[in-house]
Order: sequence, then C-alpha cells, then structure tokens
Amino acid sequence: RAAYADALPQWLGPGGQFVAIHYLNPAAPEGPPFPCSREEILTRFGRHFELVADWQPRSWESRVGREWMFWWRLR
Repeated sequence: RAAYADALPQWLGPGGQFVAIHYLNPAAPEGPPFPCSREEILTRFGRHFELVADWQPRSWESRVGREWMFWWRLR
C-alpha cells in the first residue's frame, strides 16, 4: 500500500483526482484482500492527497460493512 500511495501522484496531473474502494473488514482476514483501517488509509494517502469525501458504498449483501470508498484530490 505504501508504494502504491507514493507512486500514484506520478500518474495524475496537477489537481488530479481518484476514487478508491478499500476492504476494511474482508470476509477472510488472512487475505486477499488484506484488512486495513480507515486511519491507515487516511495516513498513507493523506501525505499526497486531500480527502474530498469518504463513505460506505452500497454493497453486495455479502460485503455490507466491509467496504469503504475514498475520493481524493492531489495536493
């Protein structure tokens, strides 16, 4: 995750934006997908990006409460 968060700014133009979904509580904690916390995501991506919004998306029944959406803008 750290390498991805550090590389992403190189792929976006000035003011670039991206939306990502993260599995905060996957069905199989040993992964993949591997669990993470909202705080971890905010810390990793917040170094290069401003958080525009975040929310729990409408999900398939088996994924309710396991996914979180983040909308970011390059600083």
